[in-house]
Formats: sequence, C-alpha cells, structure tokens
Amino acid sequence: LALPRYQGNALPRLLQKKAWSHYRMKQYDRAVSTMKTAIAEAGKDDRFLNLRDEALRDMAVFMTEAGRVDEAIAYFRQVGGDKEFYAKTLERLGAQYERNAETQKAVQVYESLLKTAPAEDEATFRVRVKLFELDLRRGQYA
Repeated sequence: LALPRYQGNALPRLLQKKAWSHYRMKQYDRAVSTMKTAIAEAGKDDRFLNLRDEALRDMAVFMTEAGRVDEAIAYFRQVGGDKEFYAKTLERLGAQYERNAETQKAVQVYESLLKTAPAEDEATFRVRVKLFELDLRRGQYA
C-alpha cells in the first residue's frame, strides 16, 4: 500500500522484491512491469549497479517463463549492456532447469536461446549439443 508513494533509498530493492512476489503468484505481466521499474530506478544511482545486474537476470527469467522471448530480446537490446547478456542468462537458466529435472522447460529455454544467438556463436553450438543430449535422454533417437 505504501510502496507507490515511497521515494527512499531502498526503492529499487523493494521494487525487485515486489516483482518477485508477483512472479511467485504467477502474475507475470505485473512482475515484468515492476521489475522494469526496479531496473530503471537502480540505474539512477551507482550504489545500485549490482542490484541492476541482478534485476536484469531476474527479468530474463520472468520474460522467458512468461513466453515473451521476442519482447525480452527487444528489451535487452534497448537497455544496452552486453549484447550477449540475454543469451548467457538463458543458457544458465536452461542448465538450472536441467539440474532440477525440468527437461521440458530446459528445452523451451534452449530453443528460445537459439532464436536469439547467431548461428555460428559458441553458445549456439553448446545449446545444440545440450538439446541433442536431452533428446537422447528422452529416447527420441532410440
């Protein structure tokens, strides 16, 4: 209730936590919107550079989970930073899903990464190998 009027030093951190609350309640649109605000607020002060990087990683997760890959690509191009940031984040997210035995989500994330990365990119090769390994585990080439 009080958060919309709060303008103190902790605003970026509070917005990030609020975005995670929306995400956990499967309110993906609100989570993405709130995280965008957190990233914008964190960018205004050098003290929040680490928070901004963390929030950008969170944003990649939120948008990918919501199936908004094309929007995510456009957003990360607009925000600037490392042009491979989104691809690197997707690769890490896919690996996390693999460790959690969520194969279908890992495949979805890796396929999203293939849309974003150039065909001759090193990450693309690694992802293609991972997708092949996942297909083998699922018995699709047996």
